[in-house]
Amino acid sequence: DCDAFCFNAKTGDIVWSASAQANIHPATPLFGYIGAPAMVGDRLILDVGAIVALDKKTGERIWQSEETFKATCSSPTPFELDGKSYAAVFNATGLVIVDVETGHERWRKPWRTPAFDTNTGTPLVKGNRIFITSGFDGGAALLELSEDHEPIVVWENQDLRSRNNTPRLYEDHLYYFDIDTLRCLEFETGKEKWSEDWIGVGTSILVNNCLLTLSERGEVVFVEATPEEYRELGRFHLMGGTCWTPPAFAENKLYLRNSKGHVSCFDMRPLTKL
Repeated sequence: DCDAFCFNAKTGDIVWSASAQANIHPATPLFGYIGAPAMVGDRLILDVGAIVALDKKTGERIWQSEETFKATCSSPTPFELDGKSYAAVFNATGLVIVDVETGHERWRKPWRTPAFDTNTGTPLVKGNRIFITSGFDGGAALLELSEDHEPIVVWENQDLRSRNNTPRLYEDHLYYFDIDTLRCLEFETGKEKWSEDWIGVGTSILVNNCLLTLSERGEVVFVEATPEEYRELGRFHLMGGTCWTPPAFAENKLYLRNSKGHVSCFDMRPLTKL
């Protein structure tokens, strides 16, 4: 089952709960339902074997897509184009973009990942262009939205493999974990600016102009987000176990989680570069 919950942020009390999969019977994803919902106005958009919109205040279902499919590790990406709100969903069949108001499908790009039948990366949107990527030999592509139903391929690279982490987009460059190599790519062309062999599979977030990266072995590495060269600012071993969950950063605190469910919080104020 895949249930959605709304909690009171101060008390932790449940405000509402709802079955996000009512009347939907898809195959259960290999890694379970790990994609995050996207909030767009008064709606929550979820990928749960169909694309579903819930009222964020009540949990009531507003609409769901007619098509059902296998959900993946990806999360919906909300964006606006020409005055309309859309959500880009990267499910097991490919990229599907729907109108948030009605659920009507506007664009679709078939894309399959051979291994495990799961597309892992969350779509990145800039203007009318969308970057998609997956691990397990799933490759990557930059797509352009046009009047046609199927987006135009701007560039494609089947050798890229982003397994556990969506790349970060900063000032027209992608910072991309290709399995155990960190790469900087031009967003518009896919041209590589630099690469650095890393310490196993990694995840990352962007804090100001710094990539805050986490290896699967619990080592945190700070890398300047610049296309000029790989510039490491510091590293610390902060977590034991296997770490596949991306780090989180809020109010100068770093949050890490490992596969056993252990969560740690670190005060990062001494690191003035952040």
